[in-house]
Amino acid sequence: PFALHIAKKTNAELHILHAIEEPYDFAPMAQKIKQSVHRKVELLFQEIIDEIRADKTYHDLPINTSISLGRAAYAIQEEVEQEPGYLIILGTRGRSTIERLLVGSTTSETIGHAHVPVLAIPEAARFGERFSHILFTTDYREHDLEALAYVNELAKLLSADITVFHASSDQNLVS
Repeated sequence: PFALHIAKKTNAELHILHAIEEPYDFAPMAQKIKQSVHRKVELLFQEIIDEIRADKTYHDLPINTSISLGRAAYAIQEEVEQEPGYLIILGTRGRSTIERLLVGSTTSETIGHAHVPVLAIPEAARFGERFSHILFTTDYREHDLEALAYVNELAKLLSADITVFHASSDQNLVS
């Protein structure tokens, strides 16, 4: 719902990506399994699009879907590099630190590698009429000011407040 709202407010196209990670490619049935999963995802995409179109608010919203093979964070990055002007919107599951270390987190990995703004929506977030708040985290990287300007424009469109946050364990003037 957050992505739909933003796409509608900004006159953008919604692109839904599903990445199929391949834990093993050497299995004799790997190709059949891939085809089966691919078909299931296509059916799921159609269900999602039908549900979106049933809501009159979004019936004319341009929607594209794609299926990629490989790690989700890499698939997202590849997709973004092909077409400029992306805002990546991801849900977060709130995994524990141990789970992130063992399994990783698509959201944190995407944020760490993305060259476009990433909006991470917490799993517990509930969609209302508007976004009330956007947290902008920064490491004072070269392009963060440009990203903040983008987020500022987005916040204006969505009538949201922004909090800028930086955390550092260093104790110096830069921090």
